[in-house]
Amino acid sequence: MQGSRVSAGLERALLEAANARRVGNPEVGLERLESMLSELQETHTGSRAPWVPLQHELGLCHMSLSEVAQARTAFSRALEAAGADWQSADPARGALALLELMDGREERAQARLAGRGNDRQATLLSLARLQLSQGHATLAHGSLDRAAHAPGGSREFHPPISALRALVHLWESDAERCDALMAGVAEPGEPYWLFVRILQQRALWVTSGHSRHLILALGAAEELSFMTTQGRAAELRSAALSQLALLSSMTGEIRRSVELAEDALASLRALSIPEWPREAVLHDLACVYRSAGDPSGHARVLSRLDRPPSGVWLERLSRVTGPRGRGALSSAEEGQAEGSALSAIATQLLQNQTSPHGALLRGLMTATGALGARWRQGARLIAAAGTGCTLEDETGFELSLAGQDTVELLGCTMEDTMGVDRDGLEDLIAAAHELSRNQDKLEALCEALEQATVRRDSAVRALERARRGPVAAVTGGTFPAVAGSSPAIRAVLDRLGLLASTSTPVLIEGLSGSGRRHLARALHGALGGILGECPMLDMKVVPPETMRDALLSLEHEADGGVFVASSAEAIPPDTLSWLLNRIETGQLTGRLVLTLDIAASGPIAETLRSELAHGRVVVPALEDRVEDVPAILDALAFQLGITPELIDSCARRALSRERWPQQIRTLKQRLATAMVRAAGGVIREEHLTEHEATDGPDRMALSLDAGYHDAIRVFRRDLLRHALTVSEGNRTHAAKLLGVQRTYFMRLIRDLGADDIRPAA
Repeated sequence: MQGSRVSAGLERALLEAANARRVGNPEVGLERLESMLSELQETHTGSRAPWVPLQHELGLCHMSLSEVAQARTAFSRALEAAGADWQSADPARGALALLELMDGREERAQARLAGRGNDRQATLLSLARLQLSQGHATLAHGSLDRAAHAPGGSREFHPPISALRALVHLWESDAERCDALMAGVAEPGEPYWLFVRILQQRALWVTSGHSRHLILALGAAEELSFMTTQGRAAELRSAALSQLALLSSMTGEIRRSVELAEDALASLRALSIPEWPREAVLHDLACVYRSAGDPSGHARVLSRLDRPPSGVWLERLSRVTGPRGRGALSSAEEGQAEGSALSAIATQLLQNQTSPHGALLRGLMTATGALGARWRQGARLIAAAGTGCTLEDETGFELSLAGQDTVELLGCTMEDTMGVDRDGLEDLIAAAHELSRNQDKLEALCEALEQATVRRDSAVRALERARRGPVAAVTGGTFPAVAGSSPAIRAVLDRLGLLASTSTPVLIEGLSGSGRRHLARALHGALGGILGECPMLDMKVVPPETMRDALLSLEHEADGGVFVASSAEAIPPDTLSWLLNRIETGQLTGRLVLTLDIAASGPIAETLRSELAHGRVVVPALEDRVEDVPAILDALAFQLGITPELIDSCARRALSRERWPQQIRTLKQRLATAMVRAAGGVIREEHLTEHEATDGPDRMALSLDAGYHDAIRVFRRDLLRHALTVSEGNRTHAAKLLGVQRTYFMRLIRDLGADDIRPAA
């Protein structure tokens, strides 16, 4: 009874503390938790489980108050109480790593995430934020993908995974994907999404100069700032206020921007979010005070700076602030020595060559402090840039330049333009005109190239239809990745094209090495996929007990597209029954393609042939389409990284005359071996011939003396050594010669206990 009362009290205390912290009163939460801690110490016996959530919430309250040491102690105690229970330990480990990262200790954060238990959501999210902070965008993408499907974890102090992913795209300058996420999955009213939107619109403002981006960023900053005053996302308070201050400064509201900067500076905490560290907040505030002509405020910002931005953050701050932020965190003398007004204009021209006239105006606005600008050539308006103010009502100054060019600067005086060298400015204007003419030529060339590409694609489709006959007009399928024009392969492509227009699962059957998987990839490409990125898994290498999970994972990877399960004869009966049931009930979310060895027999193979007869395609053997060998040789040459012209006519004739019991795979291996022997030169007929003596009868006599198993072992060792000899010791190349993956080649060496294998001298 006593334990039940304590448990209910603990649950109530945790709920009250979390609510107090979320509304901005972490002190109240701390008081309630410390009271509960005393009660537990007096009554608790045995299990340490209640200590984990209690210490974790204590740590979160201390983080809200920027009490670094106390938060670290609380999370460490939660981790200690969790022991080997990684499900309970995971949120504490993730919080500890995040705490170190927010405190600017990246190496310690990395160490916190090492070791066991790093496959759960909290630790993976912390790892992604660390990688994003360090500038490792690709690694961050991978960690976020794993976190999206990982179990457990806590969302405390964690932004939504999709918001983090949008931020990674933003720092990668991938505006298209960032926009897609913002439009598709952004959560209305979610603070972190507002934070991402502010940065996105700031970046668009820097690159385009369109005032609508500045207005949208300002509105999002207003909303986020209001949220933080209501107790939501308190960790974003200083970031929201500093950005609102900077955006207000850009729109000419200087007095309001300084007031907001004072509030932001007062709310600046010891800890900061990894996505917008203290240095970024202080950078925005420094820009505000410098624009307002307030040296004392600028000095106060510099005094709060622990270290200047470095590494990836220098580039990121430039991306969302532009040249106006250059030298913001330097002293006044350093800022003056950094460069002239012309360097700011030239920098804008270099960074924005696709829109040179607008870029020059934005650079000139930065150099003079103008709020807007118009560039005319006679009566014709060439370009305009502004902040969204009513530019027609603004007073300004007009610069008369060479020829008929005039630039009107709004919101500044003649004194503001005194630092701009006129001769240098006219040179930059001439450069902008030249860049614009070059851009027009480039756009015309791109348009012509696009039209030529359309005509080429149309010609390819017409040629394919003519080659395949009238069926292509019905099915509409084209498979340019499949080499050959023989009647045998045309019949297969016609059948595959017909199936491509349906949702039927496809069973591709043929001899091993005949190109079954290549045909599956061709279908993937015909349905809109990228040829080299078709999700594929060989069922022979999947343990039976994990095969269902492997198939589900493959289906998920396809995301509604084609996914291929090769060597379907290796699927066990229970998994096959489960898979056929999913096909019959319409549960598959993508297009399933299975490959089957035509020599396979038994109940599994016969069931596949009967159940999937309506989607069955039989690939012809290479000996039934010998006339396709020249085209296949060309395709294989491209795959191996050489041009078809490097295979001379004698070698082509020799290869075309042979029969290929192991199908296209053997042909590719022979060509790869010949390519190595040719040492980058022309492949001739002599490069196709084995030079080593086989010692036939003597070798067989020795094999009989050694016995079957030992003889096979010796042969395998000799084969591996020969492949290494031909490839001059390059194991990746040796694996390619044998038609296996490098990892499998290395496993063969280990299985034979042959780590001492070296190329023959």
